[in-house]
Amino acid sequence: MQTRSITGGTVVTNGYLRWKKLGQMEQHIHDRIDYTRTTLTEAEAGTDPMVLFATWFAQAQEEGVHEPHAMTLATVGSLTISCRVVLMRSFDAQGFTFYSNHNSRKAMDLERDPRAALNFFWPQMERQVRIEGKVGPVTDQESDAYFATRPRENRIAAWASDQSRAVEDREQLEKRYERWKERFGDGEVPRPLHWGGYRVRVQRMEFWQGRPNRLHDRIAFERVGKELALFDCGSGPRDRTSLTCHHSLVSIGDREGAERELERLRALAATPQLYLSLSSRDALETGDLARAQRILDAMNPGDRPLST
Repeated sequence: MQTRSITGGTVVTNGYLRWKKLGQMEQHIHDRIDYTRTTLTEAEAGTDPMVLFATWFAQAQEEGVHEPHAMTLATVGSLTISCRVVLMRSFDAQGFTFYSNHNSRKAMDLERDPRAALNFFWPQMERQVRIEGKVGPVTDQESDAYFATRPRENRIAAWASDQSRAVEDREQLEKRYERWKERFGDGEVPRPLHWGGYRVRVQRMEFWQGRPNRLHDRIAFERVGKELALFDCGSGPRDRTSLTCHHSLVSIGDREGAERELERLRALAATPQLYLSLSSRDALETGDLARAQRILDAMNPGDRPLST
């Protein structure tokens, strides 16, 4: 193992950079903002998450949020989970679309495992939107149509950039760009086959509105069949009111609260409004009361069964 010194510490290597020893650098950050701007209620959320997202996105644009379409994209690699910021280029009932090089790390991750998560964070609005789903490619026609709207320089860069691959230095990258620029001349720049769009099809979507004292408003939607159902994640560790996540009650040991939640779910199961009251995907994903009973039994062996 080789060691070389750098400013501020020591780099330990074994053919490549491994870690940096910086000594006593631990810091505790105590800065925080108490969010007081607005609220988010179930009535305001409605029953269509894409309508709510469109409203929030438009408000972020009107507010002058810098690049409100920037979103963090997390993917699963062979050994680790990685994330990066990409730009959303469209959204509709089908999902959220972004574009990238098919040879990039994110593309390789998605080919191996199509699960992904997105996060929009708009600090000026004291809001974030969390999205989970599966990713698939858009059609060639969609990719061609979007590629044609990109500035010419960006289209040339799609040919010049071997994304996620090491380059000799910046100068070599710029030389490669100039060669492609010369090759295309004044002609059309077509979309390279290694570049195209991806669509995140929503499985779960959560809207987060900052509130005072860290008791935030959180409204989430999960897909049940072809629909996205609404439930309330609560605003604090003990604030488990209507549309409760059942497993949260179980996890904090609130057996009585969990039983009350199950009774409420039973009552709702007899109404057409069940889609408004999806309990946790872990405990009652399909309204499986028997499974919930097993969870409670594991917590309190020998206790009376839940009433039916």
